[in-house]
Amino acid sequence: MNAQQLLKQIRINRDLIISHNLHAYEHLQMLKGDYPHLANEEVTISIELNNTLAELHYHSNYAGALQNSLRIVSQYSDTIHKNLLVLHLKVIGHCYTNTGEFRLAEDFLLRALSNLEANHAEYVLAKADILQTLAMNHEMIEEGSPKSIAYLTEAIEGLDEEAHAVKRANCLMGLGNVYNNMDNIPMALKYYTQAAQTFEGKFVLSNMASAYSNIGNCHIKLGDFKKAETYLQKSLELRLKFSSPDDLSISYYNLAIVYKETGDYIKAEDFLLKSKQILEQIGNKPYISEVNDRLQELEVLRAKANKVS
Repeated sequence: MNAQQLLKQIRINRDLIISHNLHAYEHLQMLKGDYPHLANEEVTISIELNNTLAELHYHSNYAGALQNSLRIVSQYSDTIHKNLLVLHLKVIGHCYTNTGEFRLAEDFLLRALSNLEANHAEYVLAKADILQTLAMNHEMIEEGSPKSIAYLTEAIEGLDEEAHAVKRANCLMGLGNVYNNMDNIPMALKYYTQAAQTFEGKFVLSNMASAYSNIGNCHIKLGDFKKAETYLQKSLELRLKFSSPDDLSISYYNLAIVYKETGDYIKAEDFLLKSKQILEQIGNKPYISEVNDRLQELEVLRAKANKVS
């Protein structure tokens, strides 16, 4: 195998990691065995990107992913392979969002956007991905912001409806999230449902799980807990098979809310504690605080129920 052949294999492996393929991690270890004697700059930056993504998708290890990509960005700051470095910058931004460092995240994401070269073969997809992540990060700073909608609208407008169907559906999911945060549930359901239909048609299981989770969350807000539980259980079943830990924690959290609202406090506490255990393992500080708030609410509700009985 020469360097170009290895690069092709690394790219295939990257797509498998992103789609949560169960065998991609083993495939990466095999490629790393073929890597040392072919370690030119492009190969090194590329395979280290896969290492970072594997830490995220299989372990939700934000600290490890950050450390790895920050090292590569520092070491190869003057590389000619700018678009590979952009992908590291984007992942760094994503990690900082999930560890609660929203301003740092925005800095790295804007840096990624400004360094993206328009002549790159995957410019359209890479730009949409960065814009989507910027929107997600900005939602953490200011929910329901017109800026979040603008980022996502720009991403969608740049994507072909058929050729980029899955990425477009991911951005539609992002719009659903913005409207969900604004409590505009009909609009949120509109975008979530459109996205779910694309994911089902393309049979993208991890994305289907996310869409079902979001649709279930909307039905919680509408007070239709039976329908919410149906969608959330479908999401959980998929996530138990292949999903990342942080996605699994979201499924446990949302189901806990259903059980809290329907008065099953024992089940609600069980699911909240499952969610919290995962979040503590991966260091997701913003959502640990959220779960702790729900546990406190649950304690108050249980105390009131005990007094009545």
